[in-house]
Amino acid sequence: MPRLRDFSGEPLDRVSVVRLALMIGCLVTIAGAMIFLPISEILFRLVETARAAGAWGPPMIAAAYIPACLFLVPGMILALAAGYLFGIGIGTITVSIGSTVGAAAAFIAGRVLGRELVVAGMASNPKRRRTDQAIAEHGFKFTLLLRLTPLVPFNLLNYVLGLSGISLGQFVLGSWIGMIPVAVMYVYLGTVLKQIEETGGANLQLGGSQVALLAVVAAAIIAITAFVWRSIKRILDEPPAAS
Repeated sequence: MPRLRDFSGEPLDRVSVVRLALMIGCLVTIAGAMIFLPISEILFRLVETARAAGAWGPPMIAAAYIPACLFLVPGMILALAAGYLFGIGIGTITVSIGSTVGAAAAFIAGRVLGRELVVAGMASNPKRRRTDQAIAEHGFKFTLLLRLTPLVPFNLLNYVLGLSGISLGQFVLGSWIGMIPVAVMYVYLGTVLKQIEETGGANLQLGGSQVALLAVVAAAIIAITAFVWRSIKRILDEPPAAS
Protein backbone atom coordinates (compact mmCIF):
# COMPACT_ATOMS: atom_id res chain seq x y z
CA MET A 1 0.00 0.00 0.00
CA PRO A 2 1.53 3.35 -1.01
CA ARG A 3 2.41 5.69 1.85
CA LEU A 4 1.27 9.29 2.06
CA ARG A 5 4.03 11.78 1.37
CA ASP A 6 4.60 15.44 2.25
CA PHE A 7 5.34 18.26 -0.18
CA SER A 8 9.02 17.35 -0.28
CA GLY A 9 8.21 13.78 -1.32
CA GLU A 10 9.20 12.21 2.01
CA PRO A 11 6.80 9.63 3.54
CA LEU A 12 4.71 10.89 6.45
CA ASP A 13 5.11 9.27 9.85
CA ARG A 14 2.09 8.00 11.77
CA VAL A 15 1.63 11.19 13.82
CA SER A 16 1.71 13.34 10.70
CA VAL A 17 -0.83 11.09 9.01
CA VAL A 18 -3.16 11.43 12.00
CA ARG A 19 -2.75 15.21 11.97
CA LEU A 20 -3.42 15.35 8.25
CA ALA A 21 -6.57 13.26 8.73
CA LEU A 22 -7.71 15.54 11.56
CA MET A 23 -7.06 18.63 9.46
CA ILE A 24 -9.06 17.23 6.55
CA GLY A 25 -11.81 16.23 8.95
CA CYS A 26 -11.90 19.74 10.42
CA LEU A 27 -12.10 21.29 6.96
CA VAL A 28 -14.97 19.00 6.02
CA THR A 29 -16.73 19.81 9.30
CA ILE A 30 -16.32 23.55 8.76
CA ALA A 31 -17.58 23.30 5.19
CA GLY A 32 -20.56 21.21 6.29
CA ALA A 33 -21.41 23.63 9.11
CA MET A 34 -21.31 26.61 6.75
CA ILE A 35 -23.53 24.83 4.21
CA PHE A 36 -26.08 23.05 6.39
CA LEU A 37 -26.32 24.99 9.67
CA PRO A 38 -28.71 27.96 9.82
CA ILE A 39 -25.92 30.39 10.72
CA SER A 40 -28.06 33.53 10.38
CA GLU A 41 -30.74 32.07 12.65
CA ILE A 42 -28.17 31.02 15.23
CA LEU A 43 -26.65 34.49 15.24
CA PHE A 44 -30.07 36.12 15.55
CA ARG A 45 -30.90 33.96 18.56
CA LEU A 46 -27.51 34.74 20.09
CA VAL A 47 -28.14 38.47 19.78
CA GLU A 48 -31.60 38.16 21.29
CA THR A 49 -30.28 36.03 24.17
CA ALA A 50 -27.43 38.47 24.82
CA ARG A 51 -29.88 41.36 24.79
CA ALA A 52 -31.93 39.71 27.52
CA ALA A 53 -28.92 38.52 29.53
CA GLY A 54 -28.09 41.88 31.11
CA ALA A 55 -24.55 41.94 32.49
CA TRP A 56 -23.89 38.50 30.99
CA GLY A 57 -24.51 39.80 27.49
CA PRO A 58 -20.96 41.04 26.75
CA PRO A 59 -19.30 37.79 27.95
CA MET A 60 -21.71 35.83 25.78
CA ILE A 61 -20.83 37.78 22.65
CA ALA A 62 -17.11 37.61 23.50
CA ALA A 63 -17.30 33.82 24.01
CA ALA A 64 -19.15 33.42 20.71
CA TYR A 65 -15.99 34.54 18.92
CA ILE A 66 -14.33 31.19 19.68
CA PRO A 67 -16.68 28.98 17.60
CA ALA A 68 -17.10 31.81 15.10
CA CYS A 69 -13.35 31.96 14.46
CA LEU A 70 -13.00 28.18 14.36
CA PHE A 71 -15.88 27.80 11.89
CA LEU A 72 -15.01 30.87 9.79
CA VAL A 73 -18.14 32.86 10.66
CA PRO A 74 -17.46 36.54 9.83
CA GLY A 75 -16.42 38.34 13.02
CA MET A 76 -17.85 41.57 11.64
CA ILE A 77 -21.34 40.27 12.45
CA LEU A 78 -20.51 39.87 16.14
CA ALA A 79 -18.80 43.27 16.22
CA LEU A 80 -21.88 44.94 14.74
CA ALA A 81 -24.03 43.10 17.29
CA ALA A 82 -21.79 44.27 20.15
CA GLY A 83 -22.12 47.89 19.06
CA TYR A 84 -25.86 47.51 18.58
CA LEU A 85 -26.37 45.95 22.02
CA PHE A 86 -23.77 47.59 24.27
CA GLY A 87 -22.68 50.88 22.73
CA ILE A 88 -19.24 52.04 21.69
CA GLY A 89 -17.41 51.60 25.03
CA ILE A 90 -18.54 48.18 26.29
CA GLY A 91 -18.95 47.00 22.70
CA THR A 92 -15.33 47.76 21.82
CA ILE A 93 -14.02 46.03 24.96
CA THR A 94 -16.22 43.00 24.22
CA VAL A 95 -15.03 42.74 20.61
CA SER A 96 -11.39 43.36 21.52
CA ILE A 97 -11.34 40.53 24.07
CA GLY A 98 -13.54 38.13 22.14
CA SER A 99 -11.82 38.53 18.77
CA THR A 100 -8.37 38.11 20.33
CA VAL A 101 -9.34 34.95 22.22
CA GLY A 102 -11.17 33.52 19.20
CA ALA A 103 -8.24 34.30 16.91
CA ALA A 104 -5.86 32.57 19.34
CA ALA A 105 -8.08 29.47 19.34
CA ALA A 106 -7.99 29.24 15.53
CA PHE A 107 -4.24 29.97 15.52
CA ILE A 108 -3.60 27.10 17.94
CA ALA A 109 -5.80 24.77 15.87
CA GLY A 110 -3.83 25.62 12.74
CA ARG A 111 -0.53 25.25 14.58
CA VAL A 112 -1.35 21.85 16.10
CA LEU A 113 -2.90 20.33 12.98
CA GLY A 114 -0.80 21.74 10.18
CA ARG A 115 2.49 23.31 11.23
CA GLU A 116 4.59 20.14 11.08
CA LEU A 117 3.26 19.37 7.60
CA VAL A 118 4.28 22.86 6.47
CA VAL A 119 7.75 22.45 7.98
CA ALA A 120 8.15 19.09 6.23
CA GLY A 121 7.08 20.66 2.95
CA MET A 122 9.77 23.35 3.30
CA ALA A 123 12.56 20.83 3.90
CA SER A 124 13.68 20.81 0.27
CA ASN A 125 12.68 24.38 -0.57
CA PRO A 126 15.19 27.00 0.71
CA LYS A 127 13.08 29.91 -0.56
CA ARG A 128 10.07 28.82 1.47
CA ARG A 129 12.28 28.31 4.54
CA ARG A 130 13.71 31.83 4.21
CA THR A 131 10.21 33.29 3.88
CA ASP A 132 9.02 31.37 6.93
CA GLN A 133 12.07 32.47 8.91
CA ALA A 134 11.54 36.13 7.95
CA ILE A 135 7.90 35.95 9.06
CA ALA A 136 8.87 34.31 12.35
CA GLU A 137 11.61 36.87 13.07
CA HIS A 138 9.14 39.74 12.61
CA GLY A 139 6.12 37.89 14.01
CA PHE A 140 4.67 40.73 16.07
CA LYS A 141 5.14 43.35 13.36
CA PHE A 142 3.90 41.01 10.64
CA THR A 143 0.72 40.20 12.58
CA LEU A 144 0.13 43.81 13.60
CA LEU A 145 0.41 45.05 10.02
CA LEU A 146 -2.02 42.48 8.65
CA ARG A 147 -4.55 43.22 11.39
CA LEU A 148 -4.60 46.94 10.62
CA THR A 149 -6.53 46.54 7.38
CA PRO A 150 -10.09 45.16 7.28
CA LEU A 151 -9.46 43.99 3.71
CA VAL A 152 -7.45 40.97 4.95
CA PRO A 153 -9.86 38.09 5.82
CA PHE A 154 -9.87 37.91 9.62
CA ASN A 155 -10.73 34.24 10.09
CA LEU A 156 -8.54 32.89 7.31
CA LEU A 157 -5.56 34.86 8.63
CA ASN A 158 -5.84 33.14 12.03
CA TYR A 159 -5.28 29.74 10.48
CA VAL A 160 -2.64 30.89 7.98
CA LEU A 161 -0.50 32.50 10.69
CA GLY A 162 -0.95 29.38 12.80
CA LEU A 163 0.83 27.47 10.04
CA SER A 164 3.72 29.94 10.10
CA GLY A 165 6.62 30.14 12.55
CA ILE A 166 5.14 33.09 14.45
CA SER A 167 4.94 32.45 18.20
CA LEU A 168 1.58 32.47 19.98
CA GLY A 169 2.65 35.44 22.13
CA GLN A 170 3.61 37.52 19.09
CA PHE A 171 0.37 36.60 17.38
CA VAL A 172 -1.86 37.44 20.35
CA LEU A 173 -0.20 40.78 21.09
CA GLY A 174 -0.04 41.83 17.43
CA SER A 175 -3.65 40.78 16.86
CA TRP A 176 -4.97 42.52 19.96
CA ILE A 177 -3.35 45.87 19.17
CA GLY A 178 -3.87 45.69 15.44
CA MET A 179 -7.56 44.80 15.63
CA ILE A 180 -8.57 47.68 17.92
CA PRO A 181 -9.10 50.30 15.14
CA VAL A 182 -11.16 47.88 13.04
CA ALA A 183 -13.14 46.83 16.12
CA VAL A 184 -13.99 50.45 16.91
CA MET A 185 -15.15 50.99 13.33
CA TYR A 186 -17.48 47.98 13.28
CA VAL A 187 -18.81 48.64 16.79
CA TYR A 188 -19.58 52.23 15.81
CA LEU A 189 -21.47 50.98 12.76
CA GLY A 190 -23.44 48.75 15.12
CA THR A 191 -24.49 51.79 17.15
CA VAL A 192 -25.60 53.45 13.91
CA LEU A 193 -27.75 50.42 13.10
CA LYS A 194 -29.42 50.73 16.49
CA GLN A 195 -30.08 54.41 15.88
CA ILE A 196 -31.67 53.58 12.53
CA GLU A 197 -33.92 50.96 14.16
CA GLU A 198 -34.99 53.26 17.01
CA THR A 199 -35.77 56.23 14.80
CA GLY A 200 -36.87 54.43 11.67
CA GLY A 201 -34.18 56.47 9.95
CA ALA A 202 -36.24 59.64 10.45
CA ASN A 203 -33.57 61.44 12.48
CA LEU A 204 -30.60 59.91 10.70
CA GLN A 205 -29.25 62.49 8.33
CA LEU A 206 -25.97 62.38 6.49
CA GLY A 207 -24.73 65.93 6.47
CA GLY A 208 -21.60 67.22 4.84
CA SER A 209 -19.45 66.35 7.86
CA GLN A 210 -20.70 62.74 7.98
CA VAL A 211 -20.12 62.26 4.25
CA ALA A 212 -16.66 63.74 4.63
CA LEU A 213 -15.96 61.38 7.55
CA LEU A 214 -17.00 58.36 5.48
CA ALA A 215 -14.76 59.53 2.64
CA VAL A 216 -11.84 59.95 5.05
CA VAL A 217 -12.41 56.46 6.48
CA ALA A 218 -12.49 54.92 3.00
CA ALA A 219 -9.34 56.77 1.99
CA ALA A 220 -7.64 55.75 5.25
CA ILE A 221 -8.45 52.06 4.65
CA ILE A 222 -6.95 52.24 1.15
CA ALA A 223 -3.85 54.09 2.39
CA ILE A 224 -3.36 51.73 5.34
CA THR A 225 -3.73 48.69 3.09
CA ALA A 226 -1.13 50.05 0.66
CA PHE A 227 1.22 50.78 3.59
CA VAL A 228 0.68 47.29 4.99
CA TRP A 229 1.54 45.54 1.73
CA ARG A 230 4.66 47.68 1.20
CA SER A 231 5.82 46.98 4.75
CA ILE A 232 5.20 43.24 4.44
CA LYS A 233 7.08 43.14 1.14
CA ARG A 234 10.06 44.79 2.86
CA ILE A 235 9.94 42.17 5.63
CA LEU A 236 9.84 39.31 3.16
CA ASP A 237 12.62 40.80 1.03
CA GLU A 238 14.86 41.42 4.03
CA PRO A 239 17.64 38.83 4.41
CA PRO A 240 16.96 36.60 7.46
CA ALA A 241 19.19 37.01 10.48
CA ALA A 242 22.12 34.66 10.72
CA SER A 243 21.33 31.49 12.64
